[in-house]
Amino acid sequence: MEGYQSRVEHFIQNCSHFADVLESMTEYYETVGKSLDASDFTEFAMEMGSNEVNLCSDQRMYEWIKKRVSQKVESIDPDGFRQMLIDDFTDHPECWCSCEEGVARKHYDELMSNACQLGANAVTNNGLNLSVRDYFIEILSNVPLSEQNQRIDQAVEPIMVALMRKSQPSLRICRESLPEVNKTVIVPQSLVACPYGGSIFNHIQAYLSMHHVQIIVSPTTDAIVSYQASVANALSDLEDLSRWEVAYESLPSNTKHLNCGEYVTQYKELSMTERDKLEHVVRQEKITTEDDLSGTTGLSWEHYPSVNLLAYQGQFTGFDELLKKYSVEARYWQNIFEKKIEYALNEKIIECETVSPNVYRYWINLIPKDWDNLNVDDWMECEEGRYVRGEKLFEFLHRQNLHSSTAYRKRIVLTGSSLFESAFDFNAIIQLQHWDDARVEQEHRSYMKRIMRKNTALYMELEETLYHYYDIRMALEEKEKI
Repeated sequence: MEGYQSRVEHFIQNCSHFADVLESMTEYYETVGKSLDASDFTEFAMEMGSNEVNLCSDQRMYEWIKKRVSQKVESIDPDGFRQMLIDDFTDHPECWCSCEEGVARKHYDELMSNACQLGANAVTNNGLNLSVRDYFIEILSNVPLSEQNQRIDQAVEPIMVALMRKSQPSLRICRESLPEVNKTVIVPQSLVACPYGGSIFNHIQAYLSMHHVQIIVSPTTDAIVSYQASVANALSDLEDLSRWEVAYESLPSNTKHLNCGEYVTQYKELSMTERDKLEHVVRQEKITTEDDLSGTTGLSWEHYPSVNLLAYQGQFTGFDELLKKYSVEARYWQNIFEKKIEYALNEKIIECETVSPNVYRYWINLIPKDWDNLNVDDWMECEEGRYVRGEKLFEFLHRQNLHSSTAYRKRIVLTGSSLFESAFDFNAIIQLQHWDDARVEQEHRSYMKRIMRKNTALYMELEETLYHYYDIRMALEEKEKI
């Protein structure tokens, strides 16, 4: 008896849910279709979204649309439709009563489309499919053959102009920049196959070719779709970049990134001594202030790189008092970042390779997290009384951790950045501007630092390496004393 009562209660709950869904759908579609009740087409024409083009451009087209909709409504049997909804609820209660957002709405729309022959399910003479194909057939049906090309041209150009305008990339680019935009327009196969399709397609193609727009015919859409995407634009070309930079510089010094401030994650910033305590590491030597700094891990919000790093290029050498006091980026560069990079260069964790005369590339040697044997007691290669660092040392450590397949030596590059993903070639500029060796070294080292500042993932790997490298360095220095 209890099981029967439970099933009845569950059924009543489903019926209530079903009623709520129908009420919500009715209210929604009454609101959407309200503009069709107006006497003037203006309200209906304004209903389209910001990136859509409404083909209802005059009163005659508006009256035609209203007539088509009215004919469809009058052809539907209310009692039969009501019974169809009840039957579907009985057969598919899981769709109507789903707690997942959008499931009931999608099911209702599919049911309406099939039962009432709407949209893609429209049937000739009885269905309702107010697509771009129907629009062109309507405006050309009573036009003499001799005037059809002119009428098509008059219709196509305004549509294409509006589409191209509304699909423009939203990013605002500085005037002096040279933005690249990929443009594509998709034309439905149903339009090309209609009685006037050949001429319509030729006019669309002629217009788009003049504006260097690719055209594609697709069987899966019933609308003309325009896609535009910005490509190959430098961040420094963005018009609003300066506003972002001002906001970045105005951050209070104690502001932290959410991952650092509120949640304990891999990005939480810890000093070397703090991490030692957390990981219960016991070191015999006292960690100096410099070691503690070089061993910090993670990034706080104030330490994230400035987007327009090039704008700071000249500031990293002088550091006047005003800059030291107010520039977050300059303070971080001077007090933390620069010191870590210089330490990594001195210890040959970061190495510069001369590929050919005046062509340079940089490598970084890393200690992966799954290396568990960092003992250097058997490392014997010396030069001028000092144990060799750099690539050879890390190759030795790798041989002690052959179980690891993680890359331990990487190029310092920004993948996909063109200039900063290839070797630095200074031959051309040396010929043009007569740079000496000191200037070339200054520039290629500057490029490397800017890459490391931008490549957050690689920089975090460097920080992890510096933390573990401390014990290696101390062990080598002890051996050098003997």
